[in-house]
Amino acid sequence: MIAEKFKFKWSTQVRVEIAKDIELVKLMKKAGCHTLYIGFESTNPDSLEAMKKNQKVEDIVQAITILQRHHIHIHGMFMLGFDNDNWNTVKETVKFARRSKLTSVQFLILTPLPGTDYFKNINDQRRIQFKDWSLYDAHHVVFKPNHFTMSELQKAQIYGHKKFYSRFQKVKKLVFGNFIGFFVNIYARHLNRTWKKKNKIFLKTLELLKPNQIADIFIDYREKISLNWVEKFRIPKMIEKKLQ
Repeated sequence: MIAEKFKFKWSTQVRVEIAKDIELVKLMKKAGCHTLYIGFESTNPDSLEAMKKNQKVEDIVQAITILQRHHIHIHGMFMLGFDNDNWNTVKETVKFARRSKLTSVQFLILTPLPGTDYFKNINDQRRIQFKDWSLYDAHHVVFKPNHFTMSELQKAQIYGHKKFYSRFQKVKKLVFGNFIGFFVNIYARHLNRTWKKKNKIFLKTLELLKPNQIADIFIDYREKISLNWVEKFRIPKMIEKKLQ
């Protein structure tokens, strides 16, 4: 890319080990690397060990320091919901992300994907509550966590995004000239508001799912519709009158 004198900016997804090769980092920057997406996953040592990530918090800190020193933006991805996680570890993770001055973050929800050992384990424990695969996107809680209710874990994700992309953080990024972070903040806040609006029913369902309670939940979903199509399709007057 350098030899061909490409001028475009690019991004890619890597692990924290990338920072151990300083020469490679320098070449990536020279070749036009703009942002690196990194799965930090957690700042809880117990959770990192449980997921067999083969990385320590010290490795995460070192990677952030080196990449920022070479003016490469970092999109940090963190996972919430491991059996060792609780509200304290969530808050510490959010504090770490803000303190590290990451350009952007995602706080994702641990999702037991079919075919994995984790899915088999918690399925055997009867902890999976939803098997609607459209919910398996790392943004919806689908299983019973260890130290949270399902609703609390979902709120933990919402809390993380709300704190990282707060109005204060937006102003702070603007004052210090981090314009990319500023615009990402605006975009992320819009995404969060939109997600909550679209998932009102799901969020309410989680509140109804109380621990250690077996219940059937029926949702009465109603939506206002327009009957302008009556005239469009020339439905007979008798039917039209009944609809009215």
